[in-house]
Amino acid sequence: MQRIPELDGLRLIAILGVFCVHFRPAPKHLFDATQLGWVGVDLFFAISGFLITGILLDLRGKEHPFKHFYWRRALRIFPAYYVSLALIILLAVIHGQSPPPPGKTASAATFLVSLGEQRVSWPLLTARLAGHQGFRVAALPVATPHFRSFADGIVVFWSLSVEELFYLLWAPIILLGSRRSRLVFCIAPFFVCPVIRAFVHTPSYPEMFLFFCRLDSLAAGACVALAFGERQRVSKRVFDFGLLSTMISSGLLCLALFLKCGLLSGTELRSTTTFAIFGYPLLAIFFAATTGLCVHCSGRIWLAALRWKPITYIGKISYSMYLIHIPVYVAVGLLWGAHTLTYTSQILHGVAAVFCTIALSAISWKYFESPILALRDRPFSLRAVRSDLSIPVAASTSD
Repeated sequence: MQRIPELDGLRLIAILGVFCVHFRPAPKHLFDATQLGWVGVDLFFAISGFLITGILLDLRGKEHPFKHFYWRRALRIFPAYYVSLALIILLAVIHGQSPPPPGKTASAATFLVSLGEQRVSWPLLTARLAGHQGFRVAALPVATPHFRSFADGIVVFWSLSVEELFYLLWAPIILLGSRRSRLVFCIAPFFVCPVIRAFVHTPSYPEMFLFFCRLDSLAAGACVALAFGERQRVSKRVFDFGLLSTMISSGLLCLALFLKCGLLSGTELRSTTTFAIFGYPLLAIFFAATTGLCVHCSGRIWLAALRWKPITYIGKISYSMYLIHIPVYVAVGLLWGAHTLTYTSQILHGVAAVFCTIALSAISWKYFESPILALRDRPFSLRAVRSDLSIPVAASTSD
């Protein structure tokens, strides 16, 4: 699939949303727009669902599609991930902070497995399934994150776990499934996921971190990718209208739902049952339609801002930015001296962390990630990898 600069522009918007929610100071008012920055992850999911499905559709009928797909995904995800994980643990130990627990949490992070299921109240789930417990819960106010330990950087890895499970599940569905089965698997999550979320929901919203509760966020992007495969059946005007009308209508419904769930009164939207059931799919549809519209209208003048080179560059390095932004924030806080207490100093702390994250990610992209990604078009061969990395073949005991 050819690189689409507008999608890098969308990635910039997504990562800025994550920065806003993680770096924001304690709000002065009940409503603070930065509290919605977590939707950046939903945008990442929609883009990923669209791109992964498109890549897999392009691989259908080609030789060794599974090997080709997983090889490229492994090169993109694993090197930066494991280096970031190692640095987080090392920095925590060096600074005398509590490293990630050595038990399940460490092993889960090592194997890119989310521990979100540990937050599920199994007695509550059983009671709801038996009809002994209702679904309404007391909503919580918005909380401001306070990252003070390098080990806090692991908290964002849950989304990578969701994506990795999606890669494993989705490849056989798209590569081996029929046209009808692909459509069924893309649409089914919109009915199944809300039901699962309703049964596991508590005010701490554990469903946000679980793969089978978030599959609809990725499936929405996949639906748009499948629609692109069928667009020759309809006129360009109809296709444009379908994407635009879906984006506008879902956006308006999202806004109405946000207001109903207490957006202006300082309520954490994700803590409400209504949002748990209806909010995630509405966001998924909105972001998927937005992604599709940006792809379909790529090159048009009104999308020029998303194609601006500084924006597309930051979008291109957003993966490593996502991985390291919390430990960078903690490091900036330590260098800052006394932890920032005033509203202005908290803002400056966050801004400094953003620029440092961009600088470090740019270095990583140029000297670490790009050389590794250059191997993507090589066949899956340890001999080829060692050759490209200037490692003598004889140094290894086996191929």
